[in-house]
Amino acid sequence: LSDAIPSEDLVIDGYQPPLRRDRNRHGGGVLLYLSTTIPFKRRTDLEPSLFESIWIELKVKSFKIMFSVCYRPPGQDAATVNDFIDSLSNSVQLESLSP
Repeated sequence: LSDAIPSEDLVIDGYQPPLRRDRNRHGGGVLLYLSTTIPFKRRTDLEPSLFESIWIELKVKSFKIMFSVCYRPPGQDAATVNDFIDSLSNSVQLESLSP
């Protein structure tokens, strides 16, 4: 995904406009579709700048559910993979500390 593809070209009937995290290099990026019947809150505060991910918060009755879409390209070195895992862990820890 890149900003060369407008979100309007990605709209699907019955779904909210797609949430996207473009990658401005060769390929990649993540996109998330949610039904128009599902209320959600995007949590950009949990999306690290170095990795391709989208975080959302869903409320189902009295429960809060966190959902994420992440992409890690194949062939990354061990240090980058560890950074990716640390980033996921930090996002989960940040959320667990919020009210």
